[in-house]
Amino acid sequence: MGRSFVRQRAGWVAAALTVAVVGCGGDSPTSPGGGGGGGGGGGGPTVTTSVAVGPGNSFSPADIRVSPGATVTWTFAGGLHNVTFSSLSISSGDRSSGTFPATMPTTPSTYIYSCTLHPGMNGSVLVQ
Repeated sequence: MGRSFVRQRAGWVAAALTVAVVGCGGDSPTSPGGGGGGGGGGGGPTVTTSVAVGPGNSFSPADIRVSPGATVTWTFAGGLHNVTFSSLSISSGDRSSGTFPATMPTTPSTYIYSCTLHPGMNGSVLVQ
């Protein structure tokens, strides 16, 4: 195994741990239909939830639940992707690295987002 591969794997592990640690802060991933265990609520605009974009064609976690007005930060971890909401004027533009923070609406609803470059790469934000 080459050093470059090991460094790359270490970076992916660090990104995954960041998502896991932030996810423990309250708002937890859930399906848009509700359910899902633990956390939730309380925060308002000061709560930040993180979602990894890539590597590969996936969001992790893809479906999340947040409080009205919360900030969601997508972290781009490889490959060219975007975050585009179908019913909101929120789009990250195409990028392969960095972060994209977005403030969610205050109206409770399920908001669907996708990477327009990769059909089937979808997620949702349940604001409640």
